[in-house]
Amino acid sequence: MATMRDVANKAGVSIATVSAVINGGVNVSDTLTKRVQDAIKDVGYRPNIVARSLKTGGTKTLVCIVPGIINPIYAEIAQSIEVFANANGYAVFLCNAQEDSKLQRKYLHLARSMQVAGGIIIPAAEKDLDVQQLQQDLGAPLVVVDRAPVDDVIDSVVVDNFEAAERAVTLLISLGHRRIGAIASYPLSTTSLQRIGGYESAMAKAGLSTDGLIRQNCSTVERAKSAVCELMKSDQRPTALFATYEHAGMGIVQGLNSLGLSYPKDVSFITFDGGAWADALHPSITRVRQPTDYMGREAVRLVLERIESKSELPTRRLVLATEFVVKDSCAAHVTRPQTVSPGQTTP
Repeated sequence: MATMRDVANKAGVSIATVSAVINGGVNVSDTLTKRVQDAIKDVGYRPNIVARSLKTGGTKTLVCIVPGIINPIYAEIAQSIEVFANANGYAVFLCNAQEDSKLQRKYLHLARSMQVAGGIIIPAAEKDLDVQQLQQDLGAPLVVVDRAPVDDVIDSVVVDNFEAAERAVTLLISLGHRRIGAIASYPLSTTSLQRIGGYESAMAKAGLSTDGLIRQNCSTVERAKSAVCELMKSDQRPTALFATYEHAGMGIVQGLNSLGLSYPKDVSFITFDGGAWADALHPSITRVRQPTDYMGREAVRLVLERIESKSELPTRRLVLATEFVVKDSCAAHVTRPQTVSPGQTTP
């Protein structure tokens, strides 16, 4: 492997000059800079970032850990993080923890050994989430996005999940629906708990029961589909459904299709999130949309401010607004007339 000394010998300059060119020094003439750059190409020299970090105490890199890259919302947030980090001169390592807290911790320790400057994490769903321990594992400034406890002690970027869910279910209630089912993801996820809380609040305010209407742990499209089929085959099937996350919304569509049911004719529904697929379907889907681009940008801003600050900063918690996108998957509930036998009267 080529070294800085090889580059210096090839260019006919000192190692200090080579170092200055590599690190963007301003006191090197254009002529010498060109000679060093040509020598780097000729000998095939690649700077050892990890070794350099051991000397300088850090790198211009961030780690981004998500619980599942196949979730479109997490992918959008990760992309936003990378774009805005790059715009500020930082590279990003993306890690997929696959909802596994042990794998998540492994990635945090790996990032620590690489001397990353900071990190951004959407934590894996787990009981008693300890975000302060996550930061200690990383050993650098850390920002929590999406799944952040209310009483966290490190910087976070979230949306008001409770309010958004309550608003969505209230719309269904205003359309005359009284039996509204909820399809939720991981029961230990803070976002799922908050969204189910909003659903239950809206139902309680309207004096409606949620008994038998909530399906938890629908963490895949297939599980959500099975839950929908179970609900829709019950004696008192719901006339509307609320999905607490994107894959649950997809599962609702698949479940209704498998039963030969359609929306909003047979059942109305609203999903949290929902990307291009929600508009591509006919009818299109009413949904709560998170500001993923803004969430990623603000997470980068918070972590870089903490990395580059010369003084202690207070803990910041940003609660961003969601967008309620009203489309065609909801309709007013119409009570179907009962079939009356000859000689009988309706009650």
